[in-house]
Amino acid sequence: MAEISTTPVARNPREYAVVDAEDVNFAWTPVDGAESYRLQIARDRAFANLIFNSTVGDRTETHVSGVLPQDGNTLYWRVQARTADDWEPFSQPVPFRSVSDKRVLETMGVSQEDVVGRSTAAGTTSMVEFWAFVIAILFSVGLIIAVALYNLTTF
Repeated sequence: MAEISTTPVARNPREYAVVDAEDVNFAWTPVDGAESYRLQIARDRAFANLIFNSTVGDRTETHVSGVLPQDGNTLYWRVQARTADDWEPFSQPVPFRSVSDKRVLETMGVSQEDVVGRSTAAGTTSMVEFWAFVIAILFSVGLIIAVALYNLTTF
């Protein structure tokens, strides 16, 4: 007999997604018997520095608007179900980044079109965004090394 999970699974934003800080859609899998869910967003994996901590009703998705920092630093989110018995365990923390300033996006090597926003389906582009971010960082590091080597050889 399969055991019914009492822990929701975070779906959107996915790990390392870059999201539009102005309006973020959070979504998770349903828990049988859930009466409500609690969404938490924090600056740290231990959730000691909470940015958002709210019960969001019995829906399995919600929008958070105007709350997240726009600096591109890593944030974490998790969700918890409330059943008739008690609050169930939290989902695994999911790291993501929130930005809205075009200059921050350019510094991170992410184009405005690659940002998961309110019109993007849950998780459809997060892996593309993640790899674009990784490639941009690697390219930037390579460029810095090339410039440093060039400067060394000209002196």
